[in-house]
Amino acid sequence: MATRIFMISDSIITKASISRMIETEEDLEIVAEAATGQRGILMLDEINPDIVLLELTIGGNMSAIEIVKEMRNIDPNVKIVLSVDVRATGKIIEVIDAGARDFLVKPFKHETVLRVLREVASGAGELVS
Repeated sequence: MATRIFMISDSIITKASISRMIETEEDLEIVAEAATGQRGILMLDEINPDIVLLELTIGGNMSAIEIVKEMRNIDPNVKIVLSVDVRATGKIIEVIDAGARDFLVKPFKHETVLRVLREVASGAGELVS
């Protein structure tokens, strides 16, 4: 059974890039997408993903820290991986402290994306990247 990934991003480029990397992988599957954190929170229970891939600098009324905290309140076991622009890496520690498991820095490297998603899905220790 494939690892179910729920992508929350307002970036068309991020969504297309990750989708392209994952589409040929039998053990990874994007099952849903949301363009805002609020929508992602509403969909979390319904989707029941193995991993949430969350854009760190997502627009909307909630910060990534607030989104992670709310998702962890809904499902304390949710595994969240951040998608981070290299210019925003200073915010990573705060969001990891809020409960995210790991992060991927843009521009994405295909092998790193696959490795991090697989290791987080398998329950490997936090911060595997």
